[in-house]
Amino acid sequence: MTAVDEQVGRLLDWLDEADEADDTVVLYTSDHGDMIWSQGYHGKSQPYEESIHVPFFCRYPEKVPAGSTPEQIVSTVDVAPTLCSLAGVGELPDARGVDLASALQGDNQEGPSSAFIGLPKTVDISVVNDLPAWRGVRTEQYTYARRADGSPWLLYDNESDPYQQENLVDTETSADLVTQLDAEVDRWVEHTGDPDLSGEELLAELGLIEAWNQRERSRHPENPQLVE
Repeated sequence: MTAVDEQVGRLLDWLDEADEADDTVVLYTSDHGDMIWSQGYHGKSQPYEESIHVPFFCRYPEKVPAGSTPEQIVSTVDVAPTLCSLAGVGELPDARGVDLASALQGDNQEGPSSAFIGLPKTVDISVVNDLPAWRGVRTEQYTYARRADGSPWLLYDNESDPYQQENLVDTETSADLVTQLDAEVDRWVEHTGDPDLSGEELLAELGLIEAWNQRERSRHPENPQLVE
């Protein structure tokens, strides 16, 4: 973190020196978090907060109020359309994400009802951690994940259980909620054009089996996870 902080500082200093700071969008984010042994796991690719929760800091003095904290849910697919809007270059064709520029500028914009999260095919650290392939959603209150075969896997109430210690997915009182969140996953599957297949079936559907096997032989020569 110290190294990242120092390098971001260098960029911001250069923008000040070049007199470009007020007219430059600076976004600091990441593609994933890391478990760091929370829940007994390490690495990424999991539905827990430590893995899916990432920073999203935006500085644009010309349009974004300093110190503001929008409450809208944001995910990786929202970054490109939001930046295009802030930069004034128009809509991004065929974007799957939401333009959240208005929210960043302080407007009461309605954001996505959830973020679509998942691991369609286990790979690398997820194989080591013996994880299933999964898809799910993170709403304002809940995290829900189902396995690739469609069976419910995890459900957490992040308001009453912020450290995600109690999996509610099999409790009788959560049955209606599981059905509701499962429908939200289905909505995202349809919206994104996700074939909603298991990992090996997905590779076959996309014509990627040969590329996958080449990757596995290269990265894991002693124990490649080959697909026939």
